[in-house]
Amino acid sequence: MEKKPTLAQEVYERLRRDIPAMVQEAGTIVTEQYFCSLYGVSRTPVHEAFSRLCSEGMLEKLSKRGYALRLRNWDVVVKRIEYRLFLELGVAYTLVLNATDEQLESLRGALCDEQNDDLARFQEESMHFHLRMAELTGNETAVEEVHALMHEVVGYFNWDMREEDEVQKTAAATNRAHLRIIDALCRRDFPAAAEALRIDLMNKHE
Repeated sequence: MEKKPTLAQEVYERLRRDIPAMVQEAGTIVTEQYFCSLYGVSRTPVHEAFSRLCSEGMLEKLSKRGYALRLRNWDVVVKRIEYRLFLELGVAYTLVLNATDEQLESLRGALCDEQNDDLARFQEESMHFHLRMAELTGNETAVEEVHALMHEVVGYFNWDMREEDEVQKTAAATNRAHLRIIDALCRRDFPAAAEALRIDLMNKHE
């Protein structure tokens, strides 16, 4: 039976997604009290999540003032995305060799809603697609690694994509990229799948 996430873990994942989506620029101060009220939870899980985000470098604790969003270290973020690409190329190669036609076709059920204009939901749908690919390999370690890498960069990904029309444009482009990945996998065309993955993960949508 799959272990249910703790409240602290759920709050952490929401904060990691929501803070970059809501805050306009680095240096902006955010407080625990605000997110306690927003999420309708007690201070303890929010405090634990903020402490974790500080240790990861997203936030900086300010004495008696709250927390400040730190500048993004894009070199680190890009390297993590590149590492995720290396891992997912292995996932795609495994699927080309071992997945059944039915399994590959099932990925169409995990496509993003191309009309979506909600950033948080778009991120969740995109992550679900890639996680589903990893799950089809049957390799639990690969699933765990993909899951961890997605959550590591989601707080920085699409930082400037806050306007509804920008979210919808990116959701539509992501949907097209995911369709290209599926079509290439169904043809057992690994080079084409690899290129589609590169476009999607490196955010170079056409």
